[in-house]
Amino acid sequence: MKVLVFGYWFPNQVRPHAYPFVIDQTLHLKDLVDLKVIAPVPWFPPIPGIKRWNCYWQIPKHENWQGLEVIHPRFPLFPRNLFKKYIGRWMYLSTRDTVHKLYKQWQFDLIQTHASNPSG
Repeated sequence: MKVLVFGYWFPNQVRPHAYPFVIDQTLHLKDLVDLKVIAPVPWFPPIPGIKRWNCYWQIPKHENWQGLEVIHPRFPLFPRNLFKKYIGRWMYLSTRDTVHKLYKQWQFDLIQTHASNPSG
């Protein structure tokens, strides 16, 4: 069975210890099924003095995370929850081409996500 794990709650090289329950679950799952991960990350330009948000542009578009292929499409995100109601829509629009392209190459049977909003 081929499973696509989808959601922004996935660690990356900038935040390697984020969301430990997600990586634990995914690593256990990879022993049972063929697995790939799409983990969208916010797009934010490198602006001096905004340390919290500048780390996002350093995340690579593709990375190998403990033996898993992880794709990081970008979606717009603004500080202070500006335009928060649009995050789900922006994530969808920013990732749908990546999901379709992956499906054409690697026809997954199931999508597993860790939260319904905005990933769902």
